[in-house]
Amino acid sequence: MEYAILVVCLMGAGFFIMYLILRRTVGRWFSSTAQIDKVKEEVERMLVELNHATSRNIDLIEARVSQLKEMLAAVDKRIGLYRREMEKAELSKSVYSSIVKARPPEQAKNGSIEAAPSVNLRDKVLNLYHAGFTTALIANQLQSTIGEVELIISLAEKG
Repeated sequence: MEYAILVVCLMGAGFFIMYLILRRTVGRWFSSTAQIDKVKEEVERMLVELNHATSRNIDLIEARVSQLKEMLAAVDKRIGLYRREMEKAELSKSVYSSIVKARPPEQAKNGSIEAAPSVNLRDKVLNLYHAGFTTALIANQLQSTIGEVELIISLAEKG
């Protein structure tokens, strides 16, 4: 009987020790500080992910902005070229109208820009080109092709 009491006491002490150990372990799992620490870790991981995503998005936006700046520069350049071409066209019109007004009446009636009969096609083309006329207008007025007019001009500029 002494052994039975001793065994029961030892078993009771063992259960009590196991109870204390389990209580401490379960207390750690469900304690508010442990939960708060887990939440903090999760929030920190989420912040790191957000920072990476934000950094990646900023890099993409900066790349797009630089592409847009390049496109705007190209468009500005084209607009400048267009304005110069429009100015040339206006100058051609004004020179043409001044030539038409200055011509004798018989030349104004047939609508052609012809110089003196002794001037050849090359000289006519170069005179009109230096006066600011476009190659299409020169070809039309001299009843020639644009290719022929451009060839005459390019040969004159090279030689």
